[in-house]
Amino acid sequence: MQVIVLGAGLAGLAAAVRAAREGAAVVLLESEAHVGGMVRSEQVGPWHLDHGPHRFWSRDPHVLALAREMMGADVVESERRSQILLMGQRFAYPLQPLDVARKLPAGVLVRGVRDWARERVRQRLHPDSDTDFEAWTVKRFGRTLYDVFFGPYTEKAWGAPCNTISADWAAQRISQSGLYDAVKSMLVPSLGAHQRSLAARFLYPKSGGIGSLAQGFARHLHQLGGRIELHTTVERVETRAGRVSAVSGCGPAGFFRYECDAVISTIPLPRLAQAVDPALGATARTAAEGLRHRAVRFAHVEVARPQVSPNHWIYLPERELEVHRVTEFKNFSAHGLPGDRTALCAEITCAQGDELWNLNDAHLHARVERDLVRAGLVQPGETTLLASTRLAHAYPFYDLGYKARVETTLKALKALTNLRSTGRQGLHRYNNMDHSIAMGWHAAKGLARLSPSAPVAQHERVGTEQVWFG
Repeated sequence: MQVIVLGAGLAGLAAAVRAAREGAAVVLLESEAHVGGMVRSEQVGPWHLDHGPHRFWSRDPHVLALAREMMGADVVESERRSQILLMGQRFAYPLQPLDVARKLPAGVLVRGVRDWARERVRQRLHPDSDTDFEAWTVKRFGRTLYDVFFGPYTEKAWGAPCNTISADWAAQRISQSGLYDAVKSMLVPSLGAHQRSLAARFLYPKSGGIGSLAQGFARHLHQLGGRIELHTTVERVETRAGRVSAVSGCGPAGFFRYECDAVISTIPLPRLAQAVDPALGATARTAAEGLRHRAVRFAHVEVARPQVSPNHWIYLPERELEVHRVTEFKNFSAHGLPGDRTALCAEITCAQGDELWNLNDAHLHARVERDLVRAGLVQPGETTLLASTRLAHAYPFYDLGYKARVETTLKALKALTNLRSTGRQGLHRYNNMDHSIAMGWHAAKGLARLSPSAPVAQHERVGTEQVWFG
């Protein structure tokens, strides 16, 4: 049986390994030069440079065991350390009520408590629905804390007003379900222990960066007889009688065409919908075309000192700074790294094709160093650019209509009985690494045998919980 997997991110790699373990002949097609998608590492000198912070943990013991198997013994376990740098203060993140109370200016703190109390009363009398990110957050934290912590960073990162962003983003990306629950879990730690334990610790490769996880999957796939073809772009997903019959496109040797028995796609949902031939119906095509992504520029810089901060990453929500998050790689694992220098990754969100996207490396470095200096993290002239990267489909965008568009597109694709679209891109879902692995793993379950009892929807249920994914 021939299974074609589209996209070699974690979901695609996991799906390919699962299908190969079930006896399928697997070909994994990837348009980039490397496997891993966002979970890859570029080596420059002694540094293995990730695309921002990556930390692996999972509630699912099978997924956790699978990741350990792929990384081997080369793993360290760390306690998460992250902060928000705001108003000249460093706030622990996830937010801790006592820390916030100590560091917020007294006037802001008083307004914050007052606004939260008013909102609690108002919701009891006239409860609102969670229509968007702003409404969800103000309802639970009050207007002042929304204006200080949640609104500015979200609008900066997404380049859109918070009242145009789905409340789904808040439910899965804000660590507490409200100020009352945050204080309650602080006073009675057992009430929030499970959530904090999930977020607090993580696994990371001892050497090689997070890309070692993807490389482990790739090695395992090769051992099972699977093939990975890089620099290979899928242009057509040919269908006949309600099934995918072949996949074709362009690779290093030119045109290719593979006949197949099944396809697992982890490429962006709009791209898959566009490739299906004969074309999907007009409603599905329009829905797919309406799905948006937020792009990111990553600037990796070396700093001429042993350490900038003890944090794994720091959020920079202030609007006058273009950089929104800074990662320090030595804090994930310092194995084999120089003791007198450190390396940072600065992230700037943008739109594909805009001024930031097109900025050359020299100007990008100048703007990144300017922001790092303003934030008090480095001194002028202290950084050297190591590398820069562009990612067009970094973050699936959760606008107010995204869910209906995703459902419409997937419904049309499900008419093709031997095609499954999954993963962060294939389901247009902003999930974590462990979710991507689970999605790919479940999507391939039974596919190699085309089992009629295979739980086709199981992979779609991964990462849909209304819990914190931070």
